[in-house]
Amino acid sequence: MRLLNCILILFFLAYPSHAIIINEVMYNPIGSDSGNEWLEIYNNDTETYNLTGWKINIDDTDHTLNVPPSNGGIGSMIVDPGNYVIIAQDAIKFLSNYPSYNGTAIDSSWDNLVNSVNKTIWIRNSTNVFHNITTFANLTEGKTFCLINSIFMGCDPTPGYVNGLVQNTTGQTDEQNNITGSCDLGLWIETSSDVYNVSTIYFDIKVNDTNCTEKDTTINYYIQDLFGNIVKAPVDSVINLACTASLQHQWTPDDMQGSEAYYIIGNIVNADCNDTNMNNNVASRLIVVKGNNIQTGSSIDIISVDMGSDNSVKYGEAANIKIRAYRGDTSKYAIDVWIENSGKKLSSISTMHAKNKFTEYEFQVPVQLKSNCDNAFNDGEYDVIADGLDITKTAKINISGISTTNCKTITISTSGGGSNSYSYTPSELFSHEITKYESTAETGEEIETIVNIVNNFTTQKNFTVYSYVYKGNNPVSSGLNEKNEWKGGYTANSISFLLNPKESKNIVLKNKIDEDTEQGMYNFRVRIKVDGKDNDITKDIYVIKSNTTNIISSAGSGIDSGAKSNNIIATNRTIEKVSKMTGLITDKPKINSNLNIFQPPLIVLFNFIMALFWA
Repeated sequence: MRLLNCILILFFLAYPSHAIIINEVMYNPIGSDSGNEWLEIYNNDTETYNLTGWKINIDDTDHTLNVPPSNGGIGSMIVDPGNYVIIAQDAIKFLSNYPSYNGTAIDSSWDNLVNSVNKTIWIRNSTNVFHNITTFANLTEGKTFCLINSIFMGCDPTPGYVNGLVQNTTGQTDEQNNITGSCDLGLWIETSSDVYNVSTIYFDIKVNDTNCTEKDTTINYYIQDLFGNIVKAPVDSVINLACTASLQHQWTPDDMQGSEAYYIIGNIVNADCNDTNMNNNVASRLIVVKGNNIQTGSSIDIISVDMGSDNSVKYGEAANIKIRAYRGDTSKYAIDVWIENSGKKLSSISTMHAKNKFTEYEFQVPVQLKSNCDNAFNDGEYDVIADGLDITKTAKINISGISTTNCKTITISTSGGGSNSYSYTPSELFSHEITKYESTAETGEEIETIVNIVNNFTTQKNFTVYSYVYKGNNPVSSGLNEKNEWKGGYTANSISFLLNPKESKNIVLKNKIDEDTEQGMYNFRVRIKVDGKDNDITKDIYVIKSNTTNIISSAGSGIDSGAKSNNIIATNRTIEKVSKMTGLITDKPKINSNLNIFQPPLIVLFNFIMALFWA
């Protein structure tokens, strides 16, 4: 408990109060919206503020405040403590619509708010955002989105005055003046628990009147998460109330993993009586919903091995391996797939990346078999290996025959030609294969490729090897040269070396995808030069932008140029929500307020921690 008390004290010390707040927004005026929208700000501080040079920002677009009397504005840019200021889309129209208003009205043109859900509005100077709110409902025409008791809701417009559900500049609406009798309405929310499993949740919204006068009362409620996202849209219910009434409602949250907190928010929006106390007309209730337990362990399954209609695959062809993997809390993310016989690899290695923890992936992986032109391997049943995430799984594959397209005969002529000409297969001259290869890569991420080369000539040969990523005629990668420097261009990581007859060597090539490369499928090429001839190995590689939160659900890899692969990108919803909560906005001023429209963020977080703690 001492630790929790310390946390509570720190939360309250750290919370910055709003000096200038957005207090009321008219985004659905009666009739045409164009030029008739406005918002009200309030100086909630003990200091005076000068609004000269400040901006209103609507959905990431700044709008200038025109200093009165410019564009028909009145008053001053100086806002004293406790004073209100109207910022109007058209100051002249605003003053015409509200002729009794005699306070400050500042003109600031913007596009129509279009009555949309989740419009974000800021008030800021050159360095700080003082307050930002997110509208949540398509209000009835003529109603404003106003702040009452730290909660935004729909109410009658009160420009320049304290907000009230049914108040205007005289303190009463015309409708109220015709209502006989007074009342004191109060609202609260009851739930059977503070913590629920994912199921239908029942709750009661209760209303009472201490004066016990019979009247029709309209109750509005909605549910939102800690990020300000509405998860149950606002609902109006009309009840006939004398002393006490209760409305039972229900809500079934979406299935989830882990736990999430939600606010049930209710308010009284209309009553057939003169409510003498508006301070008890709004209530909220915090609940925690526990989702399914998160699977912390990882798993890999080889779902199928596609070997065609004859149930076998030839040397030199690609075998399609379907892998399902779940990455739990392990820090490892690479999954390698290959084919072997008693530890001797019969194929190249195809590598996939499970980038995100607690996420399931499904990969269709083409694994390229060696050509076997020299008949080094026998036909038979061999092992498919999937290794990664601290797990190794195996399956069986039948390999039979050799693809003749990979074993063409090449004629080599000695000087003079004629009877001195003779033929070799490629494997008799030199052999090469990629033993390690990345099928996906993020921009800016280092990728490593290993190429094995064997000199089958009868004399010593000079080889040059390099690799690059490209699309069309444009390289999109840099390479690490022998001086350990990153350089651009096709031959940046070029390595030259001599091989004696029958000698082999593993060459490590490193590339890095350029930061400005667009996401999508590209070509990856390894070029081997010997005797003035280019020998290319070309494969597909999928490039992911490093500043996105993408998850690869299905990706092809390790196949020769021209082969096709399906690549599906899915957005990680959890990371999106965290981004919304933190308010991370590139090249924008530091935000000093929160996106939650009804409670300080640290208090919300503390309530959430307390609910989980006591659960």
